[in-house]
Amino acid sequence: MSSKDEIISKVYFDPAGHSSMNNTLKDAREIDKSIKLDDIKEWFKNNVTQKSGYKGQNSFVAPEPYYEYQIDLLFIKYLEKQNYTIGMLCIDDFTKYCVIIPIKSKNVEDLSLGFLECMNKMGKIPKNIYTDGETGLGSEIFLKYYKEHHITYIPTRTHPIFAERMILTFKTMLDKRLENEKDKTVQWTDYIYPILLTYNNKFVHSSTGYTPDEARKKENFLNVYLNLKMKAKHNRLYPDINIGDKVKIYQKRKPNEKANVSLWSDISYEVEAITVSHGMRFYKTSSRNRPYLRHEILKVK
Repeated sequence: MSSKDEIISKVYFDPAGHSSMNNTLKDAREIDKSIKLDDIKEWFKNNVTQKSGYKGQNSFVAPEPYYEYQIDLLFIKYLEKQNYTIGMLCIDDFTKYCVIIPIKSKNVEDLSLGFLECMNKMGKIPKNIYTDGETGLGSEIFLKYYKEHHITYIPTRTHPIFAERMILTFKTMLDKRLENEKDKTVQWTDYIYPILLTYNNKFVHSSTGYTPDEARKKENFLNVYLNLKMKAKHNRLYPDINIGDKVKIYQKRKPNEKANVSLWSDISYEVEAITVSHGMRFYKTSSRNRPYLRHEILKVK
């Protein structure tokens, strides 16, 4: 360990020290003025285990409509006497066009019915299906459907961000309408059609510059794509990963776990293969049969 490392270690682990890089730098420079932020960053990389997820955002830009659908489940459990408490939401990454289908449960049969109705209402089978880790959507019957229709199934251990945002949008629009509803036993499903009619036909999306319905029109494809590219964020930086590198796997915190519990697995795995498909890199390890996306793995020494 160099003398600089010894100083940084001393101030970082001091009971009066602070865990941030900037404060560690400030304390370390009081002992040695030659210590720079790069020295602090290097020390942190080698000595501090990252517990949080990656900072920043790298926006995915679909090249055309019907290229990728994101699917997620929304839950309505705060209303009484509902015939349905689950909805399957499907949104086109390119146009932001959305449909929601009520389903009875999360069992494979109900998920299958909801999924097929989503595909019917979206109007076309996509090239990719992107979801969270919902078990049923990766079951044997779904995998067979994906294969037969040449769909690339992409499950993530994090969240399908466009679908998640749309769930919040839908619930906000639903709650607004329920505020003036006198019938407290009203079915939330009665509002799906009018809410999505407004959203798909009147709501001009900030990232596309069009309503979802207008974004589906062929004459608008180029403008939509250019607007998506201009609004895309690319401020999340990843270290390069090669075959043979050691990585940890992203894992969601349990509902009652504190923020200081690491989001990354205790065990490190070796990257066995890297493949590229549909413009994305996939990383295979021995931890499971399916490969991981880049944001689901953390490079370690």
